[in-house]
Amino acid sequence: MIPTTLDDWTLSAILAIIEQGVFENDVFDFKEKLPNSRDICGKERLFKTCCAFANSRGGFLIFGVSDKKGLPPNARLIGLDPHEDFPEHFGAFPSKAEPSVQWTFRNPPIEYGERVLHVVHLFASRTKPHAYIENGKWLFSKRTSKGNEEMSYEEVRSAFVDSERRKNLFAWVAVELERIRRKATQMETLFPLGQDQALDRVDIDALRAQLPSIVVETGMHSKLVGFLNELTEAGAKLDRASVPFAMAFSAGNPTRDANRIDHQGPRNRYLPTILRCCDAALDELRVVEESGARAPHFDAPT
Repeated sequence: MIPTTLDDWTLSAILAIIEQGVFENDVFDFKEKLPNSRDICGKERLFKTCCAFANSRGGFLIFGVSDKKGLPPNARLIGLDPHEDFPEHFGAFPSKAEPSVQWTFRNPPIEYGERVLHVVHLFASRTKPHAYIENGKWLFSKRTSKGNEEMSYEEVRSAFVDSERRKNLFAWVAVELERIRRKATQMETLFPLGQDQALDRVDIDALRAQLPSIVVETGMHSKLVGFLNELTEAGAKLDRASVPFAMAFSAGNPTRDANRIDHQGPRNRYLPTILRCCDAALDELRVVEESGARAPHFDAPT
């Protein structure tokens, strides 16, 4: 079983993979060490690998393990100097991609005698395609079971189209959240409300209809999806609870009792939740757009 989180990458997990004779696949790659400043080819390979994982499903780099074929399993574990500032030296590679690749690392590293193994997680990206420079040209790579491969023209074009679609989706969500927040604020402070001022099912249903697309972009368990789910549920409850009042008002009978029982009650129960979720979702949306990284949700290959 290939680990799917940084915490799952342990010394025993790495040894088990080595003993199976596996060197790399579409979600991980073993690296003996970081390339030195004079190793031009090695640096280009690492640039390419960072972009390949970001342009695909994301994955892991394990440093301190030889990928030389023919070595016995126990000879492949080499380790790195624990005093080396690995994150600083590695960070130069994903940051030079265009756009930069988001990553994190296992901290503390895996101890192996007096040496250590470093595990890097390269995230699947929302801002793909990511390009790297090789021989003065910008190129695009992807990760497959065979390792790094060049993306086709159609794959690159499709990635740019998807990127623009994601930007438009998030921009639309931001506008809808601002509109819902404005109407919810009006409902807290104004009465009676005009038809265009009240928050109704149409506003909530429009946002709910986009939830599947947002889940695809951010992951089922992302904070943004959680806030949006809570918001739409509160909006639906507000809409259902306000129906008796709406009927009375449209019949020309907005009595004080109707206002108190059928309208003020739902407002006090659900509007604070709607406003809180709007603010939280807008904040999280900004985080999502700035990070450009998507939490991994691939199935672990065996």
